[in-house]
Amino acid sequence: MKRFLAGLLILALLLTGCGIAAKQSNAVNSSKSNESDIMWKWSFKNNHKALENLQIFKSTDKGNSWTEINLPINTLPKDAYSDVYVENVVPYFLDSDNGWISWINNSDTILYMIKTTDGGKTWSKLIYKLPQLSQSISKIQFVTPNIGWLLAVSDGAAEQQIKYLFKTNDGGKTWKKVNVTSSDSYSGLPIVGTSTDMIFYGVDNGWVGVSNPVSADVILYRTVDGGNTWIKVSVPIPQGYEKYCILSASVPVFKDDKNGTLNVDFYRTNNGKAENHTVTYVTDDGGNTWSANVYAYDENKHIFVKLKTKGEIKKFDLMDYVIMKDYKITSVADVKTVSLSYDNKLIYVNFNLPEDTDSIIIQVNDGKFIKFGDRYGGATNGVWSPNHDELAFTSGTIGKGGVYLYDAENNFYKNFHVPYINIAKIFWNCDGDRISFIGEKNSDFELCTIDLKNGKYSVINKLNPEDIKSLEKSIIWK
Repeated sequence: MKRFLAGLLILALLLTGCGIAAKQSNAVNSSKSNESDIMWKWSFKNNHKALENLQIFKSTDKGNSWTEINLPINTLPKDAYSDVYVENVVPYFLDSDNGWISWINNSDTILYMIKTTDGGKTWSKLIYKLPQLSQSISKIQFVTPNIGWLLAVSDGAAEQQIKYLFKTNDGGKTWKKVNVTSSDSYSGLPIVGTSTDMIFYGVDNGWVGVSNPVSADVILYRTVDGGNTWIKVSVPIPQGYEKYCILSASVPVFKDDKNGTLNVDFYRTNNGKAENHTVTYVTDDGGNTWSANVYAYDENKHIFVKLKTKGEIKKFDLMDYVIMKDYKITSVADVKTVSLSYDNKLIYVNFNLPEDTDSIIIQVNDGKFIKFGDRYGGATNGVWSPNHDELAFTSGTIGKGGVYLYDAENNFYKNFHVPYINIAKIFWNCDGDRISFIGEKNSDFELCTIDLKNGKYSVINKLNPEDIKSLEKSIIWK
């Protein structure tokens, strides 16, 4: 499921003005600026992810209307795409003309692809024999009509999985195995870990990540020469996280050639209680070095903040803060998320409380805090604007959700009236003038955007409940 889910919110960001460099979801627009009216999306009938249930749609008017594209399924033998042998079917559209629909038949480890180069008018069939144990597609991405990458994996067992990385230079006709760290029979990627991720920024710059269920070492590899050579990226383990592990793979998200973020989910059990914390690493040199700019530290119940502007580290004792219902922090396990504003002035901290959730904002310069969640019945999912001190967050009691903005500079709140009983997963666009979110209404889920200039919201797409269980690091701020 995670392989399919990564990137669901890309559609919303595309419609709010941000493009994508690599990741795919169930919708994507053309990457060519003069073809910005062209968009693609897809879904599976009855939520059964088999080729015969796949529906591909194309829009030529920025998503106002959609036309279903006919797929040449009847030209393939049934056994080639039977869900008895196929774990997942993965569409990928590069632009308005070029698209691929791919799957692996694990009875004979054959990669099947149907490909279009004319916007879905005609399709050709490609077949390529993969090595043994290439059983499903973890990720596939094309960076040009000819150059593409495939991350194939075996079925996982006992937190282990065989991983293959392949590259094509002829649009998918043939694939060459790429050795990431050695010339072993596999790709040189660690067998440990059953979560994988991959992203390429252009022809040369690529990243592959693997989960690590046995230690806190971040497994991340990088190439800057189109996959000819790879290096393991050094990502420091924050103080206090040495005994954690990493259950989901991570790859970096860049907003330009230099500045990027890497979200790593650290996990452990402590006296039978699960602790899960997301640490955000930042880079300003294109990914050569990474540092955790803000994170929580468990033993002393502290939050540490590394300020890029001065290079100093500041410490805040969470025991100094009282949040909703006079509840005091007892353990860092209470901390759900921590994030730093774009200018290093404010820290957003979201807590898991015994019966609720709430948030505070800490002023970095003096440590004072703003307890702003009470007035709206608990505040969560806070996300800072990419270019000013505004926090978008969700709030509300069960059955009455809302989307809000907090202008920290002017201490001003704004409520956007949306007809949903619950709101989740807010993201900003790159210009800071639109946000996207997922709303729940009558057991239905919808992907929406809000234009902050006029306060109007619009529904982009409907989602299945299982499609929002795991929204991972797939947003490309460009």
